[in-house]
Amino acid sequence: MENLVRLLQPTASFMIKILAILALLLAACTNLSAQEGKMRRHIFSATIGFGPPGWWKEGLETFGYQPETSIPAYVKYEYRFPKAGIGMTAGILGYWMFYEGENNSSNTVEASGGRVLLTGNYYLLQKNKFDVYASAALGFYRAIFLESRVYNGPFSTVSTKGGHVRSGFDKELGLGVRYYFPSKFGVMLETGLGKSVVQIGGFVRI
Repeated sequence: MENLVRLLQPTASFMIKILAILALLLAACTNLSAQEGKMRRHIFSATIGFGPPGWWKEGLETFGYQPETSIPAYVKYEYRFPKAGIGMTAGILGYWMFYEGENNSSNTVEASGGRVLLTGNYYLLQKNKFDVYASAALGFYRAIFLESRVYNGPFSTVSTKGGHVRSGFDKELGLGVRYYFPSKFGVMLETGLGKSVVQIGGFVRI
């Protein structure tokens, strides 16, 4: 577990930098909305995903493990215009598995990843209580994958380690639905390509 904490540190640092950028974006949009009126243009949302993005699956499958046990978590911000919106998405993924192997051996797999994307939404249908939108996003990702094998022999213990880092260009296309409660809160669902097959969560409008 100590190795997992150490593994998460680079991703945590990465996400802190992104949140700082998000705060600057929010400040700029807040100033803009103050000049345009009192419409609730800021949408903050948090979702969990079912089914990880492709680069995460490829990283874990390199070791022969099934990535479906990973549940990505996302935070999103959107600045809303009448028929469109722009914003940012930040996501983080984690994976840890330990199991006993054959011949007195054990394996531990640890993985940590993050992704940041600039997003744009176009609203296809807008009603009082819900809306439907298409989305596109561009950004980048970074992930670290490590595997440790330990063999406890009759006279000695042998430990081997392996791993790799993946990073690169990230993109996604999606379709989403938001349902608005009478208050400023609501629930949402998204699906698409290059992202989790399904994301569900909630949001607040400010």
